[in-house]
Amino acid sequence: MAELPKSAKNEERLRTHPYRRPFPITLPPESSPHCAFRPIHPLNDGVRKAYYWVDTFTNGGVPSTALWGGEDIDGHQIYVGRAYFKNDWIPAKVIPGRRKAYVAYNGKEYTVDRFQVLCEQRFDWVKTTEDKIPEGAVEGGRTVDGEPLYIGRVEHEGSHTVGKVHPSYKCCLIPFDGKELRFTEYEILILRP
Repeated sequence: MAELPKSAKNEERLRTHPYRRPFPITLPPESSPHCAFRPIHPLNDGVRKAYYWVDTFTNGGVPSTALWGGEDIDGHQIYVGRAYFKNDWIPAKVIPGRRKAYVAYNGKEYTVDRFQVLCEQRFDWVKTTEDKIPEGAVEGGRTVDGEPLYIGRVEHEGSHTVGKVHPSYKCCLIPFDGKELRFTEYEILILRP
């Protein structure tokens, strides 16, 4: 095999590891309906968001930069994640201590084996209600019809549980105890300026 020129090696390294982290980042093809999911998303003013999603599996841990989302009722730590489920990208609660991620879908809580975790720490949780989506809200998913799903969390029965903010449903839906629970008052994740 021919040796690549130094500049080509650097370009390949940056393409496959744009954040110089030891965790792989996979991008859907440009033709994918989910092509909006990139490790870095440009903002309207030209400033770039400094967050990214890392592929994770049930047999591995989460990166040290993974965003903590809360604590489950049994004391397990919850991290912010997302998963591709039934043709939707859905915000998920990731519980490394159980080696699982959970999504809320169609009235139920589902366990997923392949998921991504949100990384970096430049975020804040802001209280909101119904379909009031503040500026800077972090899009954590998208329905097959193209509706954005934002990252929310709710305090419920002693836990802070991560879920999806579904604007057309005017609520945050969380996976909890085998069910999809609906809340009109919740916190939404925003990117800190």
